[in-house]
Amino acid sequence: MAFSYIYDIENKTNFCYNDKQKVLILGEGIFMKVYNIGFFIKWAREVQEISQEKLCDNICDKSTLSRLENGKGASPYVTEKLLERLGKSGELWITFVDDLEHKIFSLKKEIVALNACKEYERAKESLTKLEQLADPKNKLLRQFILRSRALAEYPDNYPAALEMNLQALRITQPKLDFNHIANKLMTLDELKILNDIALGYSESEQTETALSIFEQLTSHTVKTIDCDDKIAVDILIEYNYSRLLGRDGQYLRAILVAQNGYEKSVKFNKARHMGGLLLNMACSYYELGNKEQAHSLIINAYYAYRLLQNAQGCKLVRNYALEKFGEETAAFLLP
Repeated sequence: MAFSYIYDIENKTNFCYNDKQKVLILGEGIFMKVYNIGFFIKWAREVQEISQEKLCDNICDKSTLSRLENGKGASPYVTEKLLERLGKSGELWITFVDDLEHKIFSLKKEIVALNACKEYERAKESLTKLEQLADPKNKLLRQFILRSRALAEYPDNYPAALEMNLQALRITQPKLDFNHIANKLMTLDELKILNDIALGYSESEQTETALSIFEQLTSHTVKTIDCDDKIAVDILIEYNYSRLLGRDGQYLRAILVAQNGYEKSVKFNKARHMGGLLLNMACSYYELGNKEQAHSLIINAYYAYRLLQNAQGCKLVRNYALEKFGEETAAFLLP
């Protein structure tokens, strides 16, 4: 049996649920009132004036959402994605799951981490394990698997990855118009897939389509961001968008987008894309003739990558420094 309840306490250990009192017992003499997650979803939906039909579109049917909002249980995958479309974090709720769901949750986290570190062979092995555990009818999990396979199997084959990501997106957004993205309710997985689709179009020389998607995604994430995971996705999108803007010669716009992403990286302690954002700004400043600012940003980009032990990023910065500023600057950046 599974329960899902809102809570907001730092100490997440040593608790049990008292159904009669509707409290979490966090330790001897420590109690906290809790609320059914369905009631919270209903409240958040009504505050934002979102209809049931719009919220649950291609995630679940309306009857499932109605049952959830009336205090009944629902799949943790469905609950998570409904919360994300409402701009709320899954960190706000607890689900007591069985052993299978725990294994699936752990494998998903592992696959995300392996793809991020570009350990694609290990990611593919974990994906195979996940596919063996997954219910074929679980379309949300199937969407996650497709996007993850696109990353792991086609890191350099952009047309193949693009097609797989389009297939993944159609699972929950079958009628999505790429010219009208900003006002759509999106889950984190949908935002990530759209980011990957825009990258696929940019590498397939469909720059105009890619820029349009990125522009709408930045507007979308700015409007809905209110949780840690969405901030990370926002920064990822702004890194990729600013890079493409620079390649397209839109240097001032590239600087603004990259600066916005950089400031979020600092404010919210998200360092992964900091080196890339600094490099994007450096390239655009250089093309605009401000070599002094570009030089300063190049140095910062290198050491941002170095602190994260990102050898590939360090090499990229050193090669750019060598090309634009010569041996003296490149030599300053330690190998």
